[in-house]
Amino acid sequence: LYAELAARENQMPVILTTAYGDVPMAVRALRDGAFMFLQKPCREHELWETLRDALALDLQNYEQRRRTAETKAKLASLTDEERIVMELVLADVPCKAIAKRLGIGMRTAQARRAAVFQKMSAESLPHLACMIQHLRGASQASDARRQSA
Repeated sequence: LYAELAARENQMPVILTTAYGDVPMAVRALRDGAFMFLQKPCREHELWETLRDALALDLQNYEQRRRTAETKAKLASLTDEERIVMELVLADVPCKAIAKRLGIGMRTAQARRAAVFQKMSAESLPHLACMIQHLRGASQASDARRQSA
């Protein structure tokens, strides 16, 4: 069951319990991404503590997936021109240089830059950079999970 969940890129923390486990089995389960491996019989407080920690991690993962989806939707709302301007802004290219490089007027470059910040709901350049970095990091992590499966 656990292998099937992993193959489907399940994001929920998985707690494995068994009365017939051994050290190699536990090591393999944890290496493969299980949240916890509990040997039966386990103490009740140990089980509840593990469940609480797993639920907290699941909530944290859910929030991260929600933020990623939200950022992807905002990014998808950008036009191709705005996306190009965003990449140049993130590369710390001044508006005047953006206008010259793209062969557009200064006001057009400023308008596209403003549209990027508005559509992305970015309060500042560092905020925009963090959003995009988070998105790229999430994408790389997803790619790595797919390659290891």
